[in-house]
Amino acid sequence: MKYASRIGRSVASTGFVSLLAFSAVGHCQEARTGTIKAVIGTVSVVRGESRQPVRAGDAVLERDQIATGPNSATAFALRDGTFVSIGANSALNVTSFQFEPTKQEGRMDIGLLSGTMRFITGLLGKRDRDRIRITTPTATVGIRGTDFILEAE
Repeated sequence: MKYASRIGRSVASTGFVSLLAFSAVGHCQEARTGTIKAVIGTVSVVRGESRQPVRAGDAVLERDQIATGPNSATAFALRDGTFVSIGANSALNVTSFQFEPTKQEGRMDIGLLSGTMRFITGLLGKRDRDRIRITTPTATVGIRGTDFILEAE
């Protein structure tokens, strides 16, 4: 937990959380859901059938699974300004994410499979908290605040 909290404070306090425009990622035509902002230790993304290491600046796409190793953590910002950090030995799915920046509408579904996560809501959470769903192996979390920490075993 100390890594998720530390990376969350350091990235959020330096103003990296910002709205991100749609962009293509290399040869991939999927829209960028967000951007990795910080990486400590070993962090990987499972995208389809492949697993690859993650670096700051890499894209986060809908349906990505992000996993951290021991003594590792990562933080990413979504296009609506939502900020997520995950601690050591954690796995998280970006199950779905839609955001229409002009209308500031959309929805997101994130699954914390294991480990710890810090979540700071962006525009979607500020406009309509019911359009955000976070699931864990044992519960579904309704958003009632703008900054919270979860742990799934």
